[in-house]
Amino acid sequence: MDNSIRKAVLWDMDGTLIDGYELHFRSWIKAFGDSAPNFDREIFRLGYGSTNEVVIPFYLGYEPSPEEYERINIGKEAAFRAEVADEAAPFPGVVNWLAWVKAQGHAQAIASSAPIENIEAILQAHDLHKYFDLYVSGVGLPSKPAPDIFLEAARRLGSAPNYAIVMEDARQGLAAGRAAGMVTIGLQNVNQLQLHEADMIIPDYLGDPAEILGPFLARMDA
Repeated sequence: MDNSIRKAVLWDMDGTLIDGYELHFRSWIKAFGDSAPNFDREIFRLGYGSTNEVVIPFYLGYEPSPEEYERINIGKEAAFRAEVADEAAPFPGVVNWLAWVKAQGHAQAIASSAPIENIEAILQAHDLHKYFDLYVSGVGLPSKPAPDIFLEAARRLGSAPNYAIVMEDARQGLAAGRAAGMVTIGLQNVNQLQLHEADMIIPDYLGDPAEILGPFLARMDA
């Protein structure tokens, strides 16, 4: 083990740390108005976890003008942040996991496709910011399943791919973690993950993090 390299746990936010799925769906409906007549829950699910640059044209079914894109983008995120404190809560048990990782002295980062304003609003609203060393937004980076956001988070933490665990709920995110060469743990959520898509799939955060994360972190000492 290289003691100069930090072990790290890199967390996706929406659907992994925070249950904001329904709030995101409602926020998109408000932002689109009548401009996305085919937008429904299945289309939303397929795009969930990607950046707005990717999902807005996908949800609309066409490439919007810069002005329309900006109107939808701003409207959606404003609608989301207006209700995030009351309508998007941490998953049961996840705070225990965050506290355990921090107590072990390992680094933690948010690596989310969300705008940085959303990340900060959610973490402040639920007093989660104290568990993280930094936040990395995917805005301006290649969207997952590209590995860029996880590689950037590890770099900024002073970690390395083989010293990092990715916590994700979406196929795109798990694929990004695998492409980055990191351990991947998938939260079974709306995406109906398959066993081969992650090193481990968990149903929730009610288990002991020492028993689940501990062995993966211990192997990094080899």
